[in-house]
Amino acid sequence: MFGDFGIASKAAVAVLVAGFVGTVAVHPARAHTIGFDYSGSTSTTAFIGGTGGVMNFTLSFGAPAGETVDGNFSLEALNKNNVIISDVELLGFSFNPGTIDYGDTTIPPNGSVFDFSFTDVMKWAVTAGAGDLSPLTLIITSTLAPSANFGPFKPVLSVDLTGDLHVLPLPAALPMFAGGLATLGFLVRQRRRRPSAAPAGDADRALSAPR
Repeated sequence: MFGDFGIASKAAVAVLVAGFVGTVAVHPARAHTIGFDYSGSTSTTAFIGGTGGVMNFTLSFGAPAGETVDGNFSLEALNKNNVIISDVELLGFSFNPGTIDYGDTTIPPNGSVFDFSFTDVMKWAVTAGAGDLSPLTLIITSTLAPSANFGPFKPVLSVDLTGDLHVLPLPAALPMFAGGLATLGFLVRQRRRRPSAAPAGDADRALSAPR
């Protein structure tokens, strides 16, 4: 396929392959903060991996004493076949200080978590097997409203990954991948624009044809 492209095109292919390998092999830190919109819009995050592992989630409000948070928070984890393997639904009709840990919320064996009160810190874990990944997708939907004197409201959702799990995207390797792809595409277009020489046999027949 690339035999007549020359050295430059082969170098572009090498960069392309290196970038692709990098997007799979370069992994960021094990602890991550997952941004989400708490005004009602849906946010998504994807994970990849080989053998799987555990995602340990922490949702923290940082609530001042005496203040409350009302609303809802939903996090569904869908495997690569779009099957829900964990469903956490929190409804904040009241607010309690302290921390609550829901444990492993993976389905099965524990089923969905539905809780009708927020605490300042909420924790839970989701186990992802090898058959759930590449990718496993989180779907977060949330509408949260703090009380009037709460002050700046910045809920934080973090996840600590154990085992063979990694968050997508992996931006460190994407520029190399994109650069190799763009260079290869340019060389292909240039090659298509070059006029092709007539085969020798056709030229000989044209010269010997009667006039």
